[in-house]
Amino acid sequence: LSTSVGNLEAPQLNGFISPGIDRVLSSGADAIFAMYKGAIIEVMPNIFQLGFRKSINEMLSNVMQDDSKGCAWDNFDDSTSTFVNFADLFLQNEDAVTFGGFGNDQYGGLLKSAYTAIEGGAMNLSGGGPSFLNENIIHPLTYAQSGIEGNLLFPGPIFEMESDIKIGELRASLKINISDLTLENIDTLGLPLTFLRPLSSHVLDNMFTLGFGEQPFVISFKLKFAFEKGVDIIQNDLVINIEFSNLLF
Repeated sequence: LSTSVGNLEAPQLNGFISPGIDRVLSSGADAIFAMYKGAIIEVMPNIFQLGFRKSINEMLSNVMQDDSKGCAWDNFDDSTSTFVNFADLFLQNEDAVTFGGFGNDQYGGLLKSAYTAIEGGAMNLSGGGPSFLNENIIHPLTYAQSGIEGNLLFPGPIFEMESDIKIGELRASLKINISDLTLENIDTLGLPLTFLRPLSSHVLDNMFTLGFGEQPFVISFKLKFAFEKGVDIIQNDLVINIEFSNLLF
């Protein structure tokens, strides 16, 4: 699970109570960003390599070691296993042997033919252009959900949290709310793009790029947080927009 960050643009802050405060906060944010931009770019890949990957591996390990699921993972032997061999399932016989298959047709040839057609049409894009999946799959699905091709809309609350803060004599309440999540330009799939590609008999590789071309992939949402101490209330409503170009998963 890896990612690389090519560049970051300075955050834009506006919409506060006066243009003067906008300028002050924007200047401060620009100065801080200029100081730490390089460090942030270097650290971000580690978030995926160390944080996300560790969490996902731990989750999968717990699932595999859970005896209540009735799935035997110990002493796994490919040669005697009744698990599906992905190389034989998706690849032609000659290629299947290279990736841990037996090179026979125990699953028939239908999925092999379908996989070859999909790989040829969706994955090997001439000139590196956008995938045909954008127009044939993503457009109709996103339009059915949001009425906008390439966008998904999730109106209403997404995440809410309320916590009491007790530090010394301080007694206060913190409320955080995230709502109105929007995913824009999902129809920007491009190279590199792989789907269900066998790496071995029981391992599949999936890779895709969002934000391919001129339009970035955008995540936007509303963030509200309130800090209450007695009759004193500090409340802020923010609209967060995060843009990604050539985001590789």
